[in-house]
Amino acid sequence: MRNCSLILVIAIIFWGCEIAQENESLPNDLELELEKLLSKPNDEPVGELFLVRTYGGDFDKIHSTREIVYPSGGDLSIHIIKDQNEDTVGIGLNHFKNGIIQISHYFDFSNQQPIWQSTQQYIYDSKGLLTEHFIETTSQSRKLLANYVYDSLNRLERIEYPNENDTELQVYTYDENNRIRSEWKSALGQDDAKIDFLIYEYTGDKLTAKKSGERGSLEGDFQDAIRYYYDQSGKLSIQDEFDPYFGFQQVNRSEFYYYKDGDGQ
Repeated sequence: MRNCSLILVIAIIFWGCEIAQENESLPNDLELELEKLLSKPNDEPVGELFLVRTYGGDFDKIHSTREIVYPSGGDLSIHIIKDQNEDTVGIGLNHFKNGIIQISHYFDFSNQQPIWQSTQQYIYDSKGLLTEHFIETTSQSRKLLANYVYDSLNRLERIEYPNENDTELQVYTYDENNRIRSEWKSALGQDDAKIDFLIYEYTGDKLTAKKSGERGSLEGDFQDAIRYYYDQSGKLSIQDEFDPYFGFQQVNRSEFYYYKDGDGQ
């Protein structure tokens, strides 16, 4: 299913200028590609997500919507992001290969025109495991955003986010059924300093909640940080988010809608 930021060193000034000129033309090419795709007819693939509607914590007002369209004849999707006033504020263009995300472009949308802001690229190994994630933006050249590290069972063990000062980690553990049991964040070499700790809760084979202690710690009663609900076909239908740093007050609710077949299934 089609539903989941980099360092380029320039040693010679002439090459740097040439690459800068190429980068200046690249966004224009991408903007033209997007406009052309938006004018094409769309498919409505059964079972695929076509709308995400997000409400604020009080649920009485839509905070944002995300419309997903699938241009005919291509392994790609377009995400149209709208604000609370139903004005388009951003567009994402995602390219897939055999249903696996490869490249994602993001555009601001201003004066009825898309304006390229960033491109993200995903690299996989021979087993099909995601290993590297790169990003390029209007203000920086291509750089590594994340490394993905796996254990001997090909389970995601940690994600490494390099930055100027150190490397931030997101670490995962697993239960006897090879399901994620917990996750947390820390810095490389500081394994005992765990923050944003979450415990996964399942009903059958479905993830139903990620629970947190107070302020993302291992202390206090664990409560829902995220709660998931599913429809009769087993697809995610509602996601509720709560803030463990502010007394677990509800932050938002997202509703998910999918294309159905002619019988409404």
